[in-house]
Amino acid sequence: MPEKDVQNVPANSAHSAQSTAPKHVLLIDDEVSQLKLRTQILHNAGIATLTAGTGEAALGLMRSEQGPTVRAIVTDHMLPGLGGADLVRALRALRPEIPILVITGLPDAEPEYAGLRVRFHTKPFPAEDLIASLRALIA
Repeated sequence: MPEKDVQNVPANSAHSAQSTAPKHVLLIDDEVSQLKLRTQILHNAGIATLTAGTGEAALGLMRSEQGPTVRAIVTDHMLPGLGGADLVRALRALRPEIPILVITGLPDAEPEYAGLRVRFHTKPFPAEDLIASLRALIA
């Protein structure tokens, strides 16, 4: 993959002082176009992001010095390797309290997340709904 697996996108300084804005939101998706789109949406809303293209990369980031700066996670359900509810379980083992939003085109996948305390949304998921959901999760 020509893209870096993890990248930093700074928050818009005009919005970063808002109390509802997280330090960082970790976006996890194996589709680079989705990562870029969601990063831009959140950047425009004044929300800083970190990205990972795999579940394994996300766990590595959460174990790194950047891990404590992550205040919420948005993940795709379908990922190569570690993904879905297994990824959420691993993330919960590291940070039991962290808010997690799962976005997928597979509505039948929701039962896999029973008891994992996630917010589950099916695609399409408009930009304004993504921003509102994240702000509600971290409020």
